Amino acid sequence: MTQKQTEYFKRAYELGNMTLASEQLYVSRSALSYAIAEIENEFQVALFTRTTTGIEPTEAGTLLYNSILRNENEMKILVRQVQALNSREEIKRINLAVSITNDSIVVPILYDEYAMLHPNMDIRIHDLPALDIPEAICDGSIDIGISPAKLDNYPAIDSIDLYTVNTEVVISRNHPLADRTVLTAEDLAQLPLAAVGTLPSAMMNNFRNILSVIGAEPKIVANLYDWSLVKFLVQRGYVGAYVATDISSKWQGVKSIPILGLEMTSTQKVMWSRELGKDSEAQNIIKFLVERLKKQ
Repeated sequence: MTQKQTEYFKRAYELGNMTLASEQLYVSRSALSYAIAEIENEFQVALFTRTTTGIEPTEAGTLLYNSILRNENEMKILVRQVQALNSREEIKRINLAVSITNDSIVVPILYDEYAMLHPNMDIRIHDLPALDIPEAICDGSIDIGISPAKLDNYPAIDSIDLYTVNTEVVISRNHPLADRTVLTAEDLAQLPLAAVGTLPSAMMNNFRNILSVIGAEPKIVANLYDWSLVKFLVQRGYVGAYVATDISSKWQGVKSIPILGLEMTSTQKVMWSRELGKDSEAQNIIKFLVERLKKQ
């Protein structure tokens, strides 16, 4: 995969339209299509599906795009770290855990902003299930975690709230329920749902309480760990999904609908061990995240 192919793929992915992408790249549409086809042949997967309004990335396409961005950011950081060697500064490593519920917000801030300002920092990002992050902090494998997990059973962990979002059911705008302003128990009973990861017990209990009125159970048909796959299934109308509105607002062709009698929010927290020194580099990252996310 060449640098030119990479740039062509990124532009097509970001614009979601081959014609617009070719115009911005100052190449013919056929040249752009050929470059994409070469990448698909190299990896033996389809990167996009064609729609009436343009193109939609496949799961493989989203995985490739996110990998390219992360590699580019890591290369920028590496260059800064090599340059920092001339000043004989010590490279300090921080292990930071994110979950699929927050990585799209937190990772760009750390890589694009903090790490570029602090080339002597080696920030290692670890993707973990949200509920596993407190345990990782306790066993010392993680210095900082970003998670909505409750900390009632973790007295050794301190935390600061970063941001709170509403969580609602997301369905395709072509779904028969899309004309609703709220979803009732009867609506939920007929709607197959995909969950990202394992739904917290409190959320499942809320679902069960609402559906118990009509003697039904939640129809959780898939537990997935890939937002792009969940988005694909929702957009095609196969399932609904219980998704935070800051994530679903970026999806095209979907509608987010609250559940009657159920108001759910989740608060993303930055968390760390109480044994962490007040003047440590990890504390500087924590302060940066808190201040930066206040501006969003």
